[in-house]
Amino acid sequence: MISVTIFLLLLSITPLIHGQEILSTVVVGGQEEDKNKEVTGHVSRILQEIYRGTTVGGGRDNLAIATYASILGGLDNTASGVGSTVSGGYGNTASRTYSTIGGGYGNTASGQDSTISGGRHNVAFEYASTVGGGYKNTASGDQSTISGGEYNTASGIYSTVGGGLSNHASGDLSFVGGGYGNTANGEFSIAMGKNANAETEQSCVVNLLPEEVASSTEVGEFLVSSKAFTIRIGSEKVTINKNNINNFKRLLEGTGCSLKKLDEQKEINNKQQEQIDKQQEQIDAQDATIYELQSLFLVKPKTGLETGTVDTVVAEPETGPDVAGNTLQYNPKPNANPKPNAK
Repeated sequence: MISVTIFLLLLSITPLIHGQEILSTVVVGGQEEDKNKEVTGHVSRILQEIYRGTTVGGGRDNLAIATYASILGGLDNTASGVGSTVSGGYGNTASRTYSTIGGGYGNTASGQDSTISGGRHNVAFEYASTVGGGYKNTASGDQSTISGGEYNTASGIYSTVGGGLSNHASGDLSFVGGGYGNTANGEFSIAMGKNANAETEQSCVVNLLPEEVASSTEVGEFLVSSKAFTIRIGSEKVTINKNNINNFKRLLEGTGCSLKKLDEQKEINNKQQEQIDKQQEQIDAQDATIYELQSLFLVKPKTGLETGTVDTVVAEPETGPDVAGNTLQYNPKPNANPKPNAK
């Protein structure tokens, strides 16, 4: 019986064609316990001669049919990619180079360097895609990641779904943190909450109203749908809600003292300040000129070389209040020897 089984197994392995090994399914089982162990040993030796480094650690009906492929245990698992690994579980398949499945049920890692840690019916079929666990999650974008949850998809390059239910990250480098029914379709987009749709590039949508749908419409839009929105800086905070949202809207739209008018007034003030600065520069220049002229005409004796006389300009004392507040009046000293009137 053992020899017949080995013969059938040899027939089930396709020989080399043009120097390439064509892999085929090998079925081990259907024997009584003692005979099954003996047949398994023969099959392992046969596979090791065909595929270098192939390992089946235990379990039942497990197939490691690629060079350096390994199955540690479990039931009905298949490792058919070069260097692929299935640690255990039931009905798991790691079919591409260096693909890995930790365990679970019915999981498929068909992308190169793809990984599924566990869960049920999860699929990772693009390069370096990863599913941490959960149920029926699909990581179909290059280097995409789904941490867990159910019915989630990450189809964009470098896209990520943290968890939740029925979330979809289809934009490149998009992110859905969790929740339910969220989509991040734009590149670099973010969606969180419930029924939040980040449709445009670089948009972020957070929907905290479960009965409504919130969607971005502009590139770079930050949309928060909630009953109240609070901004806190240090110990100070301000809350926008349905009671004051209209006031805030009017402020932004231009009614009354709007932010737009404040910006316009600020620009006007800046221009006026520039004019004031220029005028001040002119005043300073005039003051400097006056000071220079004053330095040239300071009180000093004037000489007459031809006549031999010297005339001195004497400043008259100023009139005005003294320290005590009394008014001082200049009275020239009368001439002691007045000249007689000419007759």
